[in-house]
Amino acid sequence: MRVSRAEARYILMMIVVIMTVPFAWGCTTMNHSYDLGMNFSGLKTYNWNPPPMLARQNPLVDSNVQFIADQILDKKGFNKSSEKLDFMISIYYEYDISSYYYPYNYDLKMLSLNIYGVENKKLIWQGTKLGTISTDVSSSDLKKAVEEILYKFPPK
Repeated sequence: MRVSRAEARYILMMIVVIMTVPFAWGCTTMNHSYDLGMNFSGLKTYNWNPPPMLARQNPLVDSNVQFIADQILDKKGFNKSSEKLDFMISIYYEYDISSYYYPYNYDLKMLSLNIYGVENKKLIWQGTKLGTISTDVSSSDLKKAVEEILYKFPPK
């Protein structure tokens, strides 16, 4: 059975559509990892590491992630402090690829919260959400992403 050029193009186009549909629906994945030898029960106070000096860092994303996370951590019994810290949190994110063509894009493709011990500055816990995360104020994506990331902190 021979396939015409038009049929071959149609089949190829359908394969491309099928392969991209999951990404258009904003499929996301969560990853958590932590130091198995760490006792998290003694952690009570925290603060935020200053954002890294990256060209694509956005102060609004940083402050909004911190605001959302502070509320979640407060409900879990952690206190934000500037003295006698038990851990520090840093934020890392990457923009969606389309932001290279449109510099005011509101979508992230990855958001990560990294928790470090204060004494040795060692990474003790990390939560990462991959997928399309809108940072637009009218969207609840960023709030959901931070909630999902911190859901499994501290590990039990």
